[in-house]
Order: sequence, then C-alpha cells, then structure tokens
Amino acid sequence: MRAKMQKYLKETLKYVVRSKPLIQKEIKEIERLSLLTPDELTLHNEQQFLKIFRKAITKSKFYRRFYAEAGVTINDITSIKDLHKLPILTKEILRQNTELVPTQPSWLLISANTNGTTGNPLKLYHSYKSIKKEQAYVFINRRDRGFTYGEPLVSLKGNLPKNIFKLKVHVSNTLYLSSFNLNTSITEKYYAELVKFKPKAIEGFPSSLYNLCLLLKEKKLQLQIPIAFTSSETLYDFQRELIEKTLNTKLYDYYGTTERSISLMEKLDQQGYMENPGYSINEYHKNKIITTSLIKEGFPLIRYEVNDRIRFGDNNPNPLFIQKIDGRTDDVVIAKDGSKIGRLDYLIRGINNIQNAQVVQEKIGELTINVLASEAFGEDDINLIQKKVDYYIGKDNMDINIQQVNEDELIYTSGNKYKYLISKVE
Repeated sequence: MRAKMQKYLKETLKYVVRSKPLIQKEIKEIERLSLLTPDELTLHNEQQFLKIFRKAITKSKFYRRFYAEAGVTINDITSIKDLHKLPILTKEILRQNTELVPTQPSWLLISANTNGTTGNPLKLYHSYKSIKKEQAYVFINRRDRGFTYGEPLVSLKGNLPKNIFKLKVHVSNTLYLSSFNLNTSITEKYYAELVKFKPKAIEGFPSSLYNLCLLLKEKKLQLQIPIAFTSSETLYDFQRELIEKTLNTKLYDYYGTTERSISLMEKLDQQGYMENPGYSINEYHKNKIITTSLIKEGFPLIRYEVNDRIRFGDNNPNPLFIQKIDGRTDDVVIAKDGSKIGRLDYLIRGINNIQNAQVVQEKIGELTINVLASEAFGEDDINLIQKKVDYYIGKDNMDINIQQVNEDELIYTSGNKYKYLISKVE
C-alpha cells in the first residue's frame, strides 16, 4: 500500500508540473515554429545552436576542454555550416564526463538515467526548462492526433511493478496497468479494467501492447480504443496490424531518446516520421545519427552520437522522408507464470559496479544475466539484482543466474549489433 501511494503521489506531481497551464508558453512557441518556412526554421535553428554552443564553450568545464583539445575556439563557429568542425560526442565520452557537462549549478538540474537497452545505462541531467519544452512537444503531437491530456488514458509502459496491478491517477485521468502481469490467467481482468475505464487513448511499448492483444485475441475479445501511442522499441508491421485490429485503434509511433537529443513523430497519415520543428539538428548516417539538441541549454548535447538506424524512403522526393526506424530491437522473456516481459534494463539501472550486461533466456522461468563488472562488484550488487527481479517480475517467478564475463563473451547479432536482451526460447 505504501509503495502504491508513493507511486500515486509521484505521478500526480509529474503531471502537475508539466500540465498545460505551465507549458502554455512553450506550446505557443512550437506552434509558431511549425508555421515557419524551411529557410526561416533553419535560421531559427542556427540562432539557437549558436546560443547553446557559446554557452557550452564558456560555462561547461567539459566542453571547454573538449573543444580546446580539438583545436576549436569560440570564433571558429559562426553558423550552422560550421557544425561539422566540432568533434562527435559519444555515449562513452559523455558517461565519463557527466558531472562536468552542465552549464548551470547542479541543484537546478534533475538527474535521470537512460533506459539502457544497450545494457549500460547512462546518467544525465535535465533542467525544468527542457522538461517543459519536451512536454510541450508531446502535448502538441498527441493533440494533433486526436488526444488531449485530461481525456482518459491507459498507460502500459512498465511504470508499475508486478505486485501493483493498477493505479488510477485522478489529476491526469490516467489508468496505469502493470505490464509485468500479461498472462492468460488474468486476461479477463485486463479486459474488464479497460472496458470500465473507456480510454480515449492507450500508450505503451510495442511489445506490451502486442502481448496484451495476443491475450485478448486468444480469448476472442476486442476493445474500442480510438488512439494508441507506442515508443521506446522498434514497432513492427505485424505488431501494428494486431494492435490496430484488436483495439480498433489508430496507432502512432514516437521515436526519441531519454537524453532528449532527437524527436521524431509518426505522421498523421502513418506514412513515415517527421522531425519536430526546432527540437534538434540531425545528421543522418547509415548506422547512426549525430544529433544536436536545441532544447537543452543546462546540459547541452552537441553532435551527440545515437547508434540507431533510420531508413529513408527510396522513391520519395524529400531527402529527409523518414520511412522507418530500426535499431531498437529487443526480445521478451517469459516468466514461470507465462508473463511475457520486455525492457529489463531496470535490473541493472543504478548499480554502479556493473559496466555492461546482457540478459539471456534459454528456458522459460530462467534468466542468465551476464555482467561485465568492476573489481568492486560483489554480493551486495547480486542481492540488489535479485531484489529487483522479485519486485518487478514477482518473487519465485523467475530464477536467475548471474555470471561475470569478459567483453568478448557478450553475444552480438550477425550484423555485429549488440542486444541487451536475448531470448533463445523456441
């Protein structure tokens, strides 16, 4: 009960500080940007980039040194065309210098961790200003697709552990459902809650919504939820097809990062993705994106490397027509009670003695967690992982075997791409 009340208060506060009255200024600015011509938007982006760059090179201990080592001075960067002169910021470089990046006092910033789909979560910071800007983009993206915050919303995104099945947050009119209990024994329970709540929209990881729809399909059940929003994983066509058919919904996918360095929203006609105006400057490459956030001044990310792959439309006249987003592929694991669970990054999040990790399942109800650990890794870390498994997946619902491995023992795909979660269950 205490954990449920703490979660209720946390989600209530998060909604209030990001609510429409407090982000109205940011909403109006984004609406203005959306009406600019391409040349006008480029000029805006250039001015914002130069502002962030100059603040970074003069006030950030990290960027001052980073650019000095690259031989770049403040006078070398005078337009957006000079962006290529700046060195690329990789996730590893950022990880090693997180505390030196901010351009303002740390007490004015809010710490966060990336989801760690690559097995190694990253600590970073957001200012309240950037949080409001981010929420304004989300507000507009969803409003333009038919949903306004305050209308009934179901969230199936791993917010709740296994022992908290549901949580209704009244101020936001949001019903949170645990994604860790998706199994045939309680399909009707999920169905009854959804029918009773009558949501205008549902949000979740593609795998969570897909697994829910698989269970509903098995029971020959359908729902009427007008809009669905997915994020954080690659959305496959077969997932979209089943979700839209089972929920009688129109699904829109979103691509972004916890670092808030890029934001792409699926177009209204569902034919590809569009950049959110004024959010970032993106340099697209075959197997990565170099992003420069235009909404983060307190914790600037300039030419930050994101190792995801963007697929462009072959026959589209627009060179920046984004057809599909690859590179966020995760498997799911199956617990003893049949629950299908993805996104297990929380198992190692916050454990500083783990440098990297990989979760492998070869048998239902059993996990092998391979960890690349520091010398300080010990029993306390192992016990913490076990507690997280019990909390999120359920006590005695998943057996785990934690093994320390070397870097070359981690498993890579045939395309030499690393995956945090691997299922070998037939």
